[in-house]
Amino acid sequence: QNDPMAAVFVQSHMPASALLADPAAQGQPFCLRRFHAEPTRGVSGKLEWEQTMGAVTITFPLVSDDYKDGSVDVQMSTYHLQVSLQGKKLAPLSGVLSGVVVFGKSWWEVREEESKFRVRGVDTSAKKRTLVIHLTKLEHKAWLQLWHSEKGELAHPLARGRFSWTAEMHEDVQEDQKALSALAPLRCGSCDGDGKGDATRAGARSGVADDFVFSPDDLCVGIHASQTENALVIGVHFDGEALRVAQERTGLEDLLAADVWEDQLCIFLRGDEQNPILWARLAGRVCPEESAWCVTTSDRFRSRQRECGAPAPVLEVRLTKSSASQGRWQAMFSDCWQHRLMLSNYGELEELRWLLDSDAAARQALAAIAARGEVRSSDEAISDEAEGAADEPREAELAAAVLTDDQRDEVHRRLHAWQEERFEGLPGARLIQRSDMGLQEQGFASYVSTVVSEITQRVGCSGKARWSAALGRYSYIH
Repeated sequence: QNDPMAAVFVQSHMPASALLADPAAQGQPFCLRRFHAEPTRGVSGKLEWEQTMGAVTITFPLVSDDYKDGSVDVQMSTYHLQVSLQGKKLAPLSGVLSGVVVFGKSWWEVREEESKFRVRGVDTSAKKRTLVIHLTKLEHKAWLQLWHSEKGELAHPLARGRFSWTAEMHEDVQEDQKALSALAPLRCGSCDGDGKGDATRAGARSGVADDFVFSPDDLCVGIHASQTENALVIGVHFDGEALRVAQERTGLEDLLAADVWEDQLCIFLRGDEQNPILWARLAGRVCPEESAWCVTTSDRFRSRQRECGAPAPVLEVRLTKSSASQGRWQAMFSDCWQHRLMLSNYGELEELRWLLDSDAAARQALAAIAARGEVRSSDEAISDEAEGAADEPREAELAAAVLTDDQRDEVHRRLHAWQEERFEGLPGARLIQRSDMGLQEQGFASYVSTVVSEITQRVGCSGKARWSAALGRYSYIH
């Protein structure tokens, strides 16, 4: 750790663990990416729409005679959609939506499909064009209908505004309403070729995305597994506050994923497939195509929530046992690995840092007040007295936040002695070491030793690493 060149070498040539089986060798898994919602689809004239818990997709056929490149204009706010063709508003595609959408993650495109038909004995073809509008929901829930109906009902929640007690509040409400209802051009073109995102990717651990932000130990507080005569249920419990922060950046359908084989299960965060939340080899066989999942709430690990009064979200994956594996299994997993969970003593660390930050801020504020008092001139005695009187309550409040030397030394001692403690995971599961573990992280040396031991057992070689010209680096395989 004292040699920077050695540190760079170790990080660049870190051997990869072979503890987790390669999913490519196990065949294609059944991929869980979208959450089922009811109703799944709807039709209104030529307009068709379908939904999951995280998104709504609208399709509408375009008449070839009316369509030209650049003739489609899609405008949108957080709850209002307006589509124009050749400068004329399309009534079937314009109106107030049933829910709220994320503008920055919604898009539209025109898809073309070659259509062949026979006219008077002559084969001919034409292009069939369909307008596709993909709306990402703000909330993880089902819409009962596409459009909001105001007949006998209240206006859309975002259109109602807040009650204004004063004229100033009324102006603020009007400005907020104007910003929420303002139409703006929606992005043309999906974020990927088919609009399905990572849902088309088969298999786990295919690489780490460049825009990856979160890891399991930022979100997860517990894992549980249970079984019935014909099913297994695996639950991944999240901290509600942490999950809300994650949802501000991405929807749950773009965050969570699970792959199911007949005898294996992998639950992971999309973009961090190399470090799954849970990887397990099942003790029996399941029917991957009958697997289902949902996000719900549970009280099982409510005591681990930072806000115990808030809903405790959990991802539940249900696996249906195959006909030959019905009944109670003696053990659910023959091999099980899990990612480390969130810190259980982060509150203590946060409190110690807050005490030091408050002490530093209070000392700085008191110094500013003292400096202001020193520069007062004698001809401002009256105003100075009033200002000094106003400073007195503030000074008392700041003085209470200042730590004594002994108190500050005690906080520094506790901060220096603090060591991370994490929530316990699934009983019997072994800990997955992150592939991007840093040199300063706890357990780094143990991780390297374990990986080297695995490689030695697999290839039957031991001793020091040797330079491999084929690999262009040092290797334990020689």
